[in-house]
Amino acid sequence: MILDAWKNWQRPAHRPHKPDYRLLLPALVLLALGALIQSILGPALVAGQVNELSVYYFFWRHVGAIVVGLMALYLGFKINLRYWLKYSPHILIAGIVVGLAAVFFGGGGDVRWLQFQGFSIQPAEILKLGFILVAAGYLWEARNADKTSFWEIIKANYVNIILLGIMGVLILILQRDYGSTFVIVTAFLAMLWVSGVSARFLWLLLLAVALIGTLFIVIEPHRRERLAVYANPTADCQDAGYQICQALIGVGSGGLTGRGFSGSIQIYGYLPEANNDSVFAIYAELAGFLGGTAFIGVLLYFLFLMRKIATALEDPLMLIAVGFMTWVGVQSFVNIAGILNLIPLKGITLPLVSFGGSSLVVILLTLGILLQLSAYTIYGNERRIYQGGSRRRRDRRSRYAAGRSRRRN
Repeated sequence: MILDAWKNWQRPAHRPHKPDYRLLLPALVLLALGALIQSILGPALVAGQVNELSVYYFFWRHVGAIVVGLMALYLGFKINLRYWLKYSPHILIAGIVVGLAAVFFGGGGDVRWLQFQGFSIQPAEILKLGFILVAAGYLWEARNADKTSFWEIIKANYVNIILLGIMGVLILILQRDYGSTFVIVTAFLAMLWVSGVSARFLWLLLLAVALIGTLFIVIEPHRRERLAVYANPTADCQDAGYQICQALIGVGSGGLTGRGFSGSIQIYGYLPEANNDSVFAIYAELAGFLGGTAFIGVLLYFLFLMRKIATALEDPLMLIAVGFMTWVGVQSFVNIAGILNLIPLKGITLPLVSFGGSSLVVILLTLGILLQLSAYTIYGNERRIYQGGSRRRRDRRSRYAAGRSRRRN
């Protein structure tokens, strides 16, 4: 059953070593930039509210989310990895339950958020975490099954595959959160590729995903309209293309060095979702092309460190790290590329920067788990060829365990 995905997993034989704390540096830089932008946006956002709020209301709420997120990062790092793996199905089920609650009880027609006592929860973030952990366990078991081909594995475990797909994607479709659906599907495809699935199966799956995505665009008029806006963003800047036009104006007006952190114009009600989905446009206006390039450089360094950790892990921990890396990378790409009109604009948060407690807290929790995973990396000269794929992966032992062995001899 799907609840037994990690039942047969054993702890790594080698001793854990010091985690890769370099992973925290780009994350803290992104958090600091996000807090800076929220402090600049705060007074303008408060001016547009009906209720009387402090000019630092949104800033302090964002700082509060950062504090809670850092606590979540600490818990993700300190709680033993086997507990995260053991209870990963429960995390996925919790995301499904909260997602269904948002669908049926979401206020104001917004089914992507569950409001409770002045706070809001975004179920998609919980679903992403639970889905990646469970999928990694299932793919690891399927890969090590005594089968001659991946097709036979599918035939023998089709119920689990169907349940996994439904639980991870159905709720997001009901919530009409297709951006998060795209992130989860892409992460799953990346994990499939790393797990050693045959190229034939992967290409067929990619074709199926492309056909389903095309069908979803064709059947809904507003999605076709969004595609038309992407093709010609300036055709209707007063209506359908308003947000992308304002985003491009913000990015373009930043020039080479930006308007400075007190010269933004777009924050004064021109750009929708300025502190959330469109936060990169505001940053580009403030810091210009050079600042935007530096921001993307920090983000790429963050992803580079994630990739380095993933490639130095043994199965199945590598699958988890690949899922996390794809999650952050794809979500960042969808946000920034949408703002630059490289792809159709889709409302999704920019990790560690956008205003929004759910995304920030869960991403930092995920970072804590990844930091714990980095203590199990194996950098060495020994290698072996894994079955189930043509890629060579390192057979690495901990330098601490290796040193201990030499002392005994």
